Amino acid sequence: KGYSTGNIEHSNGNIITNTFSTTAVDTELKPEKKTSVEFGITLNTLQNRLNFDVAYYDDLTENQISTIPLPSASGFSNLLTNVGTLRNKGIEMTMTGKPIRNRNIDWTATFNYWKNTTTVEELHPLTGEYKSLYGDVAYGNYRVGAVAFEGGEYGVLYSDSKIAEDDAGNKLMSWHNGVKAPYYKRAGGRDKVGSIQPDFEGSFNNEFRYKNFNLGVLLDMRFGGEVVSFPAKYGTAYGVLETSLNAGLTADENLIAKGVDWTSKYSGEQYTNGVIPVGIFDDGTTITGPDGVNHDVSGMTWQEAAAAGIVDDAVDEGQWAYWHSAWGTSVVNPNWLYTLSYVSIRNITLGYNVKLPKYRIQNLNVNLNIRNAGYLYNSSPANLHPESGRGTGSAQSAFIRTLMPYQRTYTLGLQFTF
Repeated sequence: KGYSTGNIEHSNGNIITNTFSTTAVDTELKPEKKTSVEFGITLNTLQNRLNFDVAYYDDLTENQISTIPLPSASGFSNLLTNVGTLRNKGIEMTMTGKPIRNRNIDWTATFNYWKNTTTVEELHPLTGEYKSLYGDVAYGNYRVGAVAFEGGEYGVLYSDSKIAEDDAGNKLMSWHNGVKAPYYKRAGGRDKVGSIQPDFEGSFNNEFRYKNFNLGVLLDMRFGGEVVSFPAKYGTAYGVLETSLNAGLTADENLIAKGVDWTSKYSGEQYTNGVIPVGIFDDGTTITGPDGVNHDVSGMTWQEAAAAGIVDDAVDEGQWAYWHSAWGTSVVNPNWLYTLSYVSIRNITLGYNVKLPKYRIQNLNVNLNIRNAGYLYNSSPANLHPESGRGTGSAQSAFIRTLMPYQRTYTLGLQFTF
């Protein structure tokens, strides 16, 4: 523990202040210790035109230094200590081929593949059930938190907002009397809803030469691992994104029917494109029907309540999409928590080389470079930017906060060698 200094500026001088640190430091803090094991194989065949390089690694980092929360009664907020042991293991593979190689044409292709898995071998006993890495399991705009727990993967996503179910597996619905709309009840507790770790990542680089022209194309790729998107969640709820249409991407398993036309029992007006949700009303749910009377609909399906004249024959698709992703009622769904996969055209280079001995120029190179040219594949809903994570931290990248625009960079270069 210790103090930090500051000052308060006044007209007749500064007052020096001391602030008591709210982070206690473990008096038995140990330095981190890392043990690594790595082995691989390199194979060159066909006169060096086909090359393989494969490596496997296993890294154990003991005495990881971080903070864990303390009870406020202790007088501190956190304890800086050795929180546990992490193991990183994975495989890296590079395959390089030269399908064409002659005087006028060269083609070199390189494919890289890597897969890393981080697991928690040990956690400090004061950490509790898990250590929070980023986000919050039961609070905030996401209600999703990345956590680490002993014996599990690093960066498991927990949430209290899965759809609640009864003992028979029926999805439970609540009711908003003010707008006459149903929404799913949150399960509460802590349920696993994903993992920040990708299934694998890779790149594919191609370099072509035809006489004095050269072309390079680099692809980057990621497959697997979940992300949580603030723009996708509220863009769906407020009708900004196309995911608001057709009841959103709430998945057909939550809907019995879509595109239903109906006449409101409340107003007599006609509507189109309604939906019929899957599930039953939670115990204790009451609905003020078109007759102005409160009805107990506990255990009833939407169709049963509609047949009894308590609700309309369908739910407005816009309301259904809104309540599914709104701040106070949202449940985990593919609109805003989804598996992220993409193939990016990371870089394109087109160049021309020529020798000009008459002007004492050994080589003249003109090239055009395009960075972040686009995406061949993007699993993000509404084509949102797949690489706009909130930060560079190990868990922050799985939380998308800002609606970052796509940016493409063009560079024109001219190089002389004398």
